[in-house]
Amino acid sequence: MELDVVLLFFPLEYIRDEIPIANIVRFTNRKKWPINFKIKTTHPKDITSQPSNGSLGPGQSTDILLGWESQTALLGPTDFSTLQPPRQPKVLVEQHYVDSNGHDQYPPNTKVPVRFDKPGENDKYNLVIDGRVHSSFAKNKHRSGSQDSDRESYTNHSRRSFPQELRARDADDHDLSFETLDRRRREQELQAWKREMSRQAGDQHGTHPQVRKETDQCGGCIVL
Repeated sequence: MELDVVLLFFPLEYIRDEIPIANIVRFTNRKKWPINFKIKTTHPKDITSQPSNGSLGPGQSTDILLGWESQTALLGPTDFSTLQPPRQPKVLVEQHYVDSNGHDQYPPNTKVPVRFDKPGENDKYNLVIDGRVHSSFAKNKHRSGSQDSDRESYTNHSRRSFPQELRARDADDHDLSFETLDRRRREQELQAWKREMSRQAGDQHGTHPQVRKETDQCGGCIVL
């Protein structure tokens, strides 16, 4: 079984802000016979998998959605002392197939470590952050299959559910960087602050309640 990433990323700042985040991992069967797989983790109370098992025929691929659904407060990107067990989380993929001689084969588990910082420039990732896909594969055109479609569906039934449909961005979409995401968040916070200041100013000057209501409805604009 071939996985298209070797690390899972759950940046700590998004976890602390309770922003839904998950990794999309593509499983591909390069063998000439069907392979059964089962996904396990060292931290089952913190990491979710959809689906958690399945079977792939020769040459087939499937996307697995791995999310961080923990209530535990992490102290730092490399501080795992609050986790149970208190060590770096990992996802394990168990495999089983019957070879051409009819013998059961159990390859070694594939282990994928979890990191709580942002991906580096050379890291491979396919993240879903607050319902939007951010992918190194879309930039480099190294991923086939799902990247050829305009839309894909992923379902998460956990308490912090992701939208059922996520827009898979293509190579022409330049809004893939984490720097852009951080800038958007700062802009949204600034706009929220401006709206709050406008509301307070209206209250202090005795603005009519109906005018204040219309001001709120138009997103903080001034109603003349």
